[in-house]
Amino acid sequence: MKNKNKKVTKMNEVLEAIFDCTLVQYRLINLAISKVNSLSADQIDTIRISYDEYKKFFNVHPKQVINDFNEAIPSMLSLTLKLKDSNVKTGINWFARVDKELGCSYVDLTFTDQFKPYVSNVEKCFTTYSFDDLSQMRSLPQVRFFEYLHQIKNMKTSTIAIEELRKRISYPEHKLKPTSMFIKHFIEVNINKYNKETKLNACFEAVKTGRKITHLTFASYEAEDAAA
Repeated sequence: MKNKNKKVTKMNEVLEAIFDCTLVQYRLINLAISKVNSLSADQIDTIRISYDEYKKFFNVHPKQVINDFNEAIPSMLSLTLKLKDSNVKTGINWFARVDKELGCSYVDLTFTDQFKPYVSNVEKCFTTYSFDDLSQMRSLPQVRFFEYLHQIKNMKTSTIAIEELRKRISYPEHKLKPTSMFIKHFIEVNINKYNKETKLNACFEAVKTGRKITHLTFASYEAEDAAA
């Protein structure tokens, strides 16, 4: 299902936060955020997400939708995010309430008061992207890497330490540990995917400290920006 008019807007502090969740949980989080009016200071009400809209947005089989909800929802209330440079060492919770009654084909999500300012009445230092692009992502690091490239798209270049990037995109420490493997099988593969399947166009260069690759320099822009 194409959602060209559906957008996800977050303050950059959320994109830079450290957190751990599943792909399905992050899909539900972003679907909830997409229903928030980021320009409004009005109180954010409880947000309902149905099986049907999840199925349509992410092209998931009806039986898989039920499995996804059953696996994701029980632990969503305990999910936290650690904001960069925050004094709150334990992080803040995404949700104050996560309600799903037995037999109901929907979940009701209520963001915490601490989190709400990061997605509503947003005036500066934020990133917006099309919700449609999320339907093509198949892992949490893939989504978070896409968000990082979107955040920097108005910059000429952005250089980041590889270890910092791994943490920022929730990339498992035990996977593709050699830098060369990480670059070849994650960075290159996903940049090619974004360039082909989304409006985002990106490229990168490896940066060495001595003989060792320690940083990556990225540049990105949206296709329509290049035509302007």
